[in-house]
Amino acid sequence: MRCCGLTSGGSKALLTARYKRGPEERHERHGVQLNDMTSGLAAVKALLAQIGGEIADLEDRLTVVSEALAAVSVSTPTPPRQPDR
Repeated sequence: MRCCGLTSGGSKALLTARYKRGPEERHERHGVQLNDMTSGLAAVKALLAQIGGEIADLEDRLTVVSEALAAVSVSTPTPPRQPDR
């Protein structure tokens, strides 16, 4: 559907009702729809930023755990292997 244009397969009554409204009203409605989409996109952007922060926090925690495991494995000698009988 084109902005304020004809729809494919639209009924004549719907088109007539649409064009009885002035172009200002049609554009105003589209502006409201765009505002709704813009606020929706802002909400998605905020969620993505929050998720990005949580991922960064998890990466930091994983680094700490990896370093701790590396320190434990270096400081703990492996026992000698028992020969097979």
